[in-house]
Amino acid sequence: MPGSRRAREHQAASMRCRSTASSRPHQPPPMTHPPSLARPGPLRIQAPRWLLSAYVLVLVYGSLFPFRFDPGAGDLTQLLRPYRGHLSFSDVLINLAVYIPFGALLALRRPSSPLAAAAQAALSGGLLSLVVECTQSYIPARVPSLLDTALNTTGAAAGALVTAYLLRRLATTVPPLALSYHLRSTPSCWAVAGLLFLWVFAQLAPFVPSLGAGNLASSIAPLVAAVTDPSAIHPGPALAYVVAVATWARLIASCMRPDFPSALAALLGSVVLLALKVPVLGRQISAEALLGAFLGPALSRLLPAGPRPRNAVLLALATATYLAASLSPGTSAVPYPWNWIPFRPQIESLWGLVDLAGQAWLAGTVAYAAAQVWPRHTLHRPLALLLAALCFTVVEAAQGLVPGRQPDVTDLLVAAVAWLLFTKHPAASPAPAPDPGRTSERYGH
Repeated sequence: MPGSRRAREHQAASMRCRSTASSRPHQPPPMTHPPSLARPGPLRIQAPRWLLSAYVLVLVYGSLFPFRFDPGAGDLTQLLRPYRGHLSFSDVLINLAVYIPFGALLALRRPSSPLAAAAQAALSGGLLSLVVECTQSYIPARVPSLLDTALNTTGAAAGALVTAYLLRRLATTVPPLALSYHLRSTPSCWAVAGLLFLWVFAQLAPFVPSLGAGNLASSIAPLVAAVTDPSAIHPGPALAYVVAVATWARLIASCMRPDFPSALAALLGSVVLLALKVPVLGRQISAEALLGAFLGPALSRLLPAGPRPRNAVLLALATATYLAASLSPGTSAVPYPWNWIPFRPQIESLWGLVDLAGQAWLAGTVAYAAAQVWPRHTLHRPLALLLAALCFTVVEAAQGLVPGRQPDVTDLLVAAVAWLLFTKHPAASPAPAPDPGRTSERYGH
């Protein structure tokens, strides 16, 4: 039958193929290399679209507050007039600083060459600032100026230029660093780097150095007072500093291999940070901060460091740091009522940006630590989000009972953004140990 003949021919062809394959010498499978040893490529890091949109809304909100428009007061020729009033250095710094994150987020959203990113950010930031300044001409409480637009454009271009340059440089340095310093996983390390940047920003702002004798003496005055009178050391702030630096050490350890000296890195980083604060205007070095720099890493070494309790210890330290910073008494003797207008205290001066960075660091550390303990999909469930919002709200409401503290709805908004942003990174898993033979073969040694 034709069907049977075709079946026999197919079976004979299969037998010939098998005999030919068996006569060939055995070839080992191609050698594969661990992902950490792959040739460096461009970093594909993109800022979430909602984060860039949210920051644009914050810029517009802060620039047009208090939204008291007067249609008859609109005069666009104000933009061409010389700047009215006294232009302080803090005003220049604020106009530059507030658009730097805009440029950085834009560069992260659309990765490109540094010059192209700077040009795109300058065009977008300048257009946004010009629209805002024109709208300010209809608000009697605001003074529109093209100088503000120029400063905003410069800040956006600088933020995009630096970010794009760092992305290009890190594209060739991240894999060697992963081998030399034993990084656990790149996404978690980026989250930790963002948190540590917020910590450094909150500690070193307003970034204006002065080597004058009066400023240097004022910077170390609390430390000198504590040396001459040890009773001036306050146990509460000292303990808060110790826990904060211990949290810093555990953050570093969360994205490093166990053999990396994270406690030593936290100690050196804290000492360098304190030294950099000395010449900065308006910043002081206290004995409590110095004790925290030395005792915090020691505390992190005393706590359990095994694979299972490591993340739980990080969450406990992050929560303790958040509570200590949120519930410590202020300089006033009476508490303040709730502030229900978002960002009203923060848009008045550069110290408001420092407050936002500090709050983002605190809430982001708690969120990142929670992401190391529980799976990401668990944290993003409605019940988990509701529980996190309830906890942050209770802590914020408790500030109304603390002298010198003011509950602020802005802190809740910052905590919500930090929770959504920093819980996107799952727990870091150790990368496979590098094979020296494959490493030498890969890089031609």
